[in-house]
Amino acid sequence: MDVDKIRGYSRAKLRAPWRGLQAGSDGGFPSGRAFEHLLVRAFQLDGAHVEWPYEVESPLHQIDGVVHFAGLALLLEAKHWDGNVDFAPIAKLAAHLRRRPANTMGIVFSARRFTDPARESVLLSGSCQILLWEGAEIDWAMSKQGGFTTGLVTKYRQAVKLGVPDYNIVLGGP
Repeated sequence: MDVDKIRGYSRAKLRAPWRGLQAGSDGGFPSGRAFEHLLVRAFQLDGAHVEWPYEVESPLHQIDGVVHFAGLALLLEAKHWDGNVDFAPIAKLAAHLRRRPANTMGIVFSARRFTDPARESVLLSGSCQILLWEGAEIDWAMSKQGGFTTGLVTKYRQAVKLGVPDYNIVLGGP
């Protein structure tokens, strides 16, 4: 199935591939691509200006998407792994951010969760330039009109207020 189809999906239509991804099916999409496109489309439906996944220099330097909303500019890194996401994608995104203007932020999305060492590494880095977003939060945002942009603004405000990159929009805390 062609990932470009996702670009035309409504919010209701996005829920089916999201449920499939949660159940472990890629729905016939190329590996990892459905998750990236699904997230970018969800932000677009919420009124954000988006850039779709693209390559910088080579396939090894792919950007999974860009979101511009409420004065924020964010690079996306999306991981649909069978297990919890470790620190490697966070480090990769941090390297991409070093090549961007200082006010550029990032979000790492995990279809599941993050490992404790990954969370601790982000906390110990002393920077809230990268926000963490987990599967249950994606589920929450997917079920609400404006959920992704509302979640983004909430995560950003809590990062500023509390200095935490992993504020959970479902549970109301880190």
